[in-house]
Amino acid sequence: MGVSAIYCVICESRIVVPSTRRTRTHKQYCSNACRQRAYRRRLAATERSTAHPRPLGATTFPVRLDKFTGRAGELERLRTLSGKRLLTVTGAPGVGKSRLAMQHVEASSGDGVVVWLDLDGRGGTERFPGLLTTALAPGADHDDEQSLFAALGAQQVLLVLDNCEEVVERYASFLETLLSRCPGLRILATSREAFRIPCETVLGLDPLSLPAPTASTPKALLRSEAGQLFVERASSGNPNFALSHDNAAAVAELCVELDGLPLLIEFAAHWVGLLTVTELLTRVRQSAKVLTVGSRTASDRHSSFLSAFASSYDRLSAAEQAVFRRLSVLSGPFDLDLAMAVCGQDAPSTQHSAQLLTQLRAKSLLVATVDSPNGTELRQYGSVRRYAGELLEEAGEAETTRDLLIDWLVDLCQPVVERITVPRELLSRVCQVHQHLLSAVEWTARADDERHVVLVAALTRALRARGEHALIGRLGERALHMAADCADRSVLMTELAEVKLAGGFLIDAVTYASRAAELIGERHTADGTRGRRECEYRTVRARALLALASCLRRIGQHAAAEATAQQALAIVREYGGVLDEAACLEHLAITSMAAGDLDQASRTISDVLGSLPEYDEAGAVQAFDVATDIALAAGESARAAAHAEELLRRLPDDAGLLHRPLSRLAAAVVADGDRLRALRLAELARAMSEQGRVTEQMWLDDEVERQLQAFVGRQQPAEVQRIRRVAVTLSPRLARAFALGATWPHETAEEQRTGVLSARKLDIALFVAEGLTNSQIANRLGVSPRTVATHLARLRSELNIESRAQVAAWARTALRG
Repeated sequence: MGVSAIYCVICESRIVVPSTRRTRTHKQYCSNACRQRAYRRRLAATERSTAHPRPLGATTFPVRLDKFTGRAGELERLRTLSGKRLLTVTGAPGVGKSRLAMQHVEASSGDGVVVWLDLDGRGGTERFPGLLTTALAPGADHDDEQSLFAALGAQQVLLVLDNCEEVVERYASFLETLLSRCPGLRILATSREAFRIPCETVLGLDPLSLPAPTASTPKALLRSEAGQLFVERASSGNPNFALSHDNAAAVAELCVELDGLPLLIEFAAHWVGLLTVTELLTRVRQSAKVLTVGSRTASDRHSSFLSAFASSYDRLSAAEQAVFRRLSVLSGPFDLDLAMAVCGQDAPSTQHSAQLLTQLRAKSLLVATVDSPNGTELRQYGSVRRYAGELLEEAGEAETTRDLLIDWLVDLCQPVVERITVPRELLSRVCQVHQHLLSAVEWTARADDERHVVLVAALTRALRARGEHALIGRLGERALHMAADCADRSVLMTELAEVKLAGGFLIDAVTYASRAAELIGERHTADGTRGRRECEYRTVRARALLALASCLRRIGQHAAAEATAQQALAIVREYGGVLDEAACLEHLAITSMAAGDLDQASRTISDVLGSLPEYDEAGAVQAFDVATDIALAAGESARAAAHAEELLRRLPDDAGLLHRPLSRLAAAVVADGDRLRALRLAELARAMSEQGRVTEQMWLDDEVERQLQAFVGRQQPAEVQRIRRVAVTLSPRLARAFALGATWPHETAEEQRTGVLSARKLDIALFVAEGLTNSQIANRLGVSPRTVATHLARLRSELNIESRAQVAAWARTALRG
């Protein structure tokens, strides 16, 4: 049976109707909810047409002729807060504050007076009281505030103040007095900065939702508000434009490049037709000055990319402008310490620097993420950063500011690349700033700067810790040809040796490690380019020797590996500390295990565990990792299980880190004969390896994996599938809790019968958890609301839960971890 497609007149969802169905009229609504919404709109329009028209004071209510896209959640939030006395919508330049306020006022149907006052380009800082009096009380004396208060009285008035960032500082107290004297007055303001008066409620407006990183199809692109806006504006301005599989990925990248800012997306859409989307993306990445074609009727500051930000920049103080420019060298999120480094601020001025950053954030020129895993992080939108970078170049401060960042990064990275044992916090800090490291590596490479080598070495170690190896080889090989201090070259070769070893390129690994040990030599004095002390050179050599020992052990030369590790141990016992000595002993223990001398390996690792200080987590984690492997190799399953559990207690909630101790614990439990617990642990280890990157191969990884696969293969497939369905839903925190004694999550009989939930049902559950309606979910997935309702009903049946709220709760806990 054929089908024809029509679209709901309310939510624009697609309605599929059989072509053989005989109806006198077409369906107009996709659901009863949309039918009721249409009825309410008709009723409100009838009431407005029979009531007295709203007086608009001395201004004209603006009417936009283009289509409003997205912002359903923000409109609902505005509707909820519409009773507030002062509601201020704040956000970055071009984020769509005025358009959102306009759409909200148009959609509202309350009685009373609505007055719209646009302060953009109207001399607001000098004429604001007079403009306000003209708009609210045309017959009152412009110079007499009392006459304004008397004219308003208790009238129910909604005053919309658009673009009022120019008056927030000077007239905040005036607005507070006006609101206190006129109880019927409500104000909806749009501004790049809040008024900060007691009765104010602030609604921060974020950019439009962006396409997913993997969005390469029209359907995936149109799930984002930014993609919808670009396609709508590009299609309106150029009828020949059509979204296709060929240009969908480029459109997605362009929306991300423009940070989802509606104004910039509209600027970009005007170029479609003259340039392809790919050509436009290239030009925007080279210089955002290309975004200069806007509406002929737009205000001056909405006429180009530069004008959109220049008005905000011009209102900054000299100190704020300097900080704003210098932050542009930071290509990713940053904290206060990093901001101070690039701004040239020293420790006594920390409070002043924090105040300047706070002021920039208040003026919507910085974005703060307070729930980041790394604490509060700040960043500039990419478009804002490009504008600030051009100002930095014009001011002649670019090279100096980059040098400040590079020096700070070198000071941070030097201990990371030189030390044998690096505290987890320090390595995490380097991983946290890896985007800035990438930028610094590019700058120093172009300038043939000797700091390039140590930055590449640190970046290599950070990327290796993150499990990202794509860039390492190319960057490292290029850096080796640059002039640098011999210690820096040695640490870089050591890093490359460990990368090659992890990748299985044993000959290359031995070559790099041997060159690293030879380059640093038997003895160096403190005349290096960075004034290193004797012990620093010796520590670098010890690290190179340990890398060489690992390589020799992997190719089966156990005697040579032990002798090399003994050389490293002799060096660190003279110059190093407890942790470095423990690392050398761990290498000796692993070498003894590889050579088959398990008694010697066990004695050595016991000495390590006894010598480590209680407070050191990083050293203990590595030691317990090695101790677990030795106990497994020796067939001591109880001791292996105890070490694996201790390791689980010390590790953070990271799937990639928890995979190994879970697999070791599973292998130990298999040996003890607890079949069901072993099967659950094995599936948890597999789920953790799929959730997170396993960044480093250890001695028994392959052997343990083979044993667990053989064990799981002997079990009943239905039981394995049932346990696997639960394991993949558990977060790292819950996986560790079970391994340490918590009960296995409950499994309903219905779950056991129905099997794995479909990907479509899981998507719908996640959208329900986000608070979307069936129509909104249908728009995201490209299906009808009825299809969504059917999938949702089946999902509730399969999960044996009754309400939509329970589906949302299940999705938040089970699917998001």
